[in-house]
Amino acid sequence: MADTSPVKVRRVRPDDAGSIANFLAQATRGRLVVPYEEVVERLGSKAFFLAMTDQISGLAGWRAENLVARVEDLVIHPASLRPSVGRALFDTMEQEARKLECEVILLFVPLLASTATVTFYQSSGFQRRLADDVPIPWRQAADEFTPEGHFFMLKQLRELVTKPI
Repeated sequence: MADTSPVKVRRVRPDDAGSIANFLAQATRGRLVVPYEEVVERLGSKAFFLAMTDQISGLAGWRAENLVARVEDLVIHPASLRPSVGRALFDTMEQEARKLECEVILLFVPLLASTATVTFYQSSGFQRRLADDVPIPWRQAADEFTPEGHFFMLKQLRELVTKPI
């Protein structure tokens, strides 16, 4: 049975570091154990949102530069909460990206992601595109970050700016 607790999304605070480290260890069944100090350091490198039901259920790390938002970290646990928690995180990041007048949101997906995961991203408006089929500024932003073993999906928010602002 799916959890029906309301999802609340908020910005991460420094005092969340210990809870985030525990959440990541639990969500990955111990495959990813991030020391408290590394969590604190990572929190200083980009913006993060926490999704809360009765406990932490999702974490998203993202940044926006040069009119391109990049979702670089996304963890939802348990997976059964993906529809509610994932949607709430994506909605929040999209609202923030639109405030910053971003043209696109790039999402980096592991090559081993399940079909259900990719289908969920598609239902959230993300499309998988070949690098040669996207505007050069977006491709450059993807190339700067795309980790080994990942591909990117994108959600266009507005038209590409072709003239200086």
